[in-house]
Amino acid sequence: MLLPSMLRKLLPNAIIGFFLHIPFPSSELFRCLPIRFLHLRFIARNDILEGLLGADLVGFQTYSFARHFLQTCSRILCVEATPRGIQMEDNYVSIDIFPIGIDINSLNEKR
Repeated sequence: MLLPSMLRKLLPNAIIGFFLHIPFPSSELFRCLPIRFLHLRFIARNDILEGLLGADLVGFQTYSFARHFLQTCSRILCVEATPRGIQMEDNYVSIDIFPIGIDINSLNEKR
């Protein structure tokens, strides 16, 4: 989850998308995450959120997972979150839902 911000530092003009395949925890659970020591540095909760916010687009499987992420960023990082994204100081990170499976209705429309 740190990769988007790492890529952003190396390639500031790159278009970066990130899709999380697993549920994102509620802000109450996210606050319980311990600080870890990884590769000779401490990784805190804020690092994970800021890492994801290095992307231009962050995708989730369900609206609930996206809502958890938006609320967590708003509560922990004190950033402005809307249902469609997060406004950072110098950029906007879009949040979208990409459910797994086939949309039968749109498939039938293409016939």
